[in-house]
Amino acid sequence: MSSTPERDPVLAFTGGDRVEAEQLRRSLVAIRDNLGDEQVTARVQAVLSGRASLRELTRDPVFLRKLGRGMDEFSARWSQMSPAERAELARQGQADTDRLREELGMAPESDPAPIGEFGPALTDPEA
Repeated sequence: MSSTPERDPVLAFTGGDRVEAEQLRRSLVAIRDNLGDEQVTARVQAVLSGRASLRELTRDPVFLRKLGRGMDEFSARWSQMSPAERAELARQGQADTDRLREELGMAPESDPAPIGEFGPALTDPEA
């Protein structure tokens, strides 16, 4: 038996960022539990259980097709949101990240990006 801690492929994929790794892991669980596609569910579960790598998953044509459809749906919804709605969604995301940092026993982010001062939250889809 080795005394070396088991390698976490999700953590490695995020370059050691514990918050991003946990967010990615939770996203994979949500995909696995809610997508309703047996092939993708099996492939995601293989990653979560360590039988496959994230790199393999991100190169899988079935997964990429499903992911692309989901991103297209999100993009369509995003374009229908007002800048205020987008900023609120960004605030919710930041609050979720703050809670996750606390759950992981990490200090709050020292210099989070301002919300609503730049970026897509202010983008006018009609412009």
